[in-house]
Amino acid sequence: MKLSVRGGRVEGNRVFLSAAAAGRSLCAIRSADRAVHAGSLILSLLLVALTARAVLADSIHKIAYPSVGGISLCQPLAFVARLFPRAKATTVSSEGSMWPAVRVDLGKGTWLLFESSHVDPARIWRISTNDSGYSTRRGYRVGTSIAELLRKGEKLGFSYPEGYLVVEIVSENVGTLVDDESARRFWARFDYSGDPLKALDHTAQIKELGIAGNCHAPSR
Repeated sequence: MKLSVRGGRVEGNRVFLSAAAAGRSLCAIRSADRAVHAGSLILSLLLVALTARAVLADSIHKIAYPSVGGISLCQPLAFVARLFPRAKATTVSSEGSMWPAVRVDLGKGTWLLFESSHVDPARIWRISTNDSGYSTRRGYRVGTSIAELLRKGEKLGFSYPEGYLVVEIVSENVGTLVDDESARRFWARFDYSGDPLKALDHTAQIKELGIAGNCHAPSR
């Protein structure tokens, strides 16, 4: 018994294709294979793009010395506007000196502040923020308590520039300011002698974090 098929014939349980039909079938198979590979490639590229975007977003919200928000100490102050187009120029003053800075308003009273120095007004010497959306490598942020830092085994350093209480998270190379009420109670108890940690309430919470560096110091 013989049956005709498009581009060939059927004899029994066998199909015979003409050369042209066989060629068309092979082309169809190759086209389908290319479509599958193209689809897989597009999916892979999308996954890579989404992963890169997530990593970038995470790095932008990290306080990881010597960088905050994707910007590093000692970069030009003018570089801030490239990453934060709405950044605004401002100034900071202390002990009779004044130097340029750039402030980035993040909404709801939170901000990033990039400061230069009175000896080097063109580069970034200090970066600080009061936004809890920014965290250190170990996850510390605005709202973290001194008690939590101690539970995690963190070594704390204390300094008192211009009458401010600065608590440094030594392992992170990050300085912090604590809430106003805790700072007030600290100064009521502390007279620059003895252990400052004993004068500080362990319930005190971080209200601001920052990093600083000397851009004139020789590189190691």
